[in-house]
Amino acid sequence: MLYTVFDLETTGFDSTRDDVVQLAYTRLDSKLHLVSSGNLYFYYDNMHWSEEAYAVHKIPQSFLQQHKDSFSENVRTAYAILQQGNLIGHNCDSFDIPFIANFLGRMGTPHVSPRRSFDTMKLFTKSFGKRPKLSDLPKHLDLSERQINFCLKNCFPDTTDSISFHDARYDVAVTTLAFTTAVIQGLLTLPR
Repeated sequence: MLYTVFDLETTGFDSTRDDVVQLAYTRLDSKLHLVSSGNLYFYYDNMHWSEEAYAVHKIPQSFLQQHKDSFSENVRTAYAILQQGNLIGHNCDSFDIPFIANFLGRMGTPHVSPRRSFDTMKLFTKSFGKRPKLSDLPKHLDLSERQINFCLKNCFPDTTDSISFHDARYDVAVTTLAFTTAVIQGLLTLPR
């Protein structure tokens, strides 16, 4: 069984009209070993844009424009990665899955229907007794910045140490590390 940990960065917060600008993912086997990972950027002319969302992820349109020619391929890749997967994400049930499903549907793919989803926000709320932000997980699980950067470099070798939360690669590294650590510590039972 494969698990796909993923995260999105978007042009806004309205899944019916806003667009995805970045999708990062890791795929883990049943023993939680890294199988593959990837990072996709999305850009097309006249995509909806929100300065509010840009202030969060800080991915400029000028950077995204270089990915315009790979837009269709990246849409197909995103669909293939997420369709019928066992998806893991932080707040993925409320935000990421509906958002990517709407985005990909507007781009012409069939409806994304994951096999299962495991929302780490919900899972860790049970463990910690409150709804944790993704940025809270390293403290709750005693994860160091060194461990996060090691996971980040292992999953996404082309990244620099200057990225942080709200870059989908960093968020996926934190979610992957938090999820696997919680399973090892017995805080979460590995879903089968």
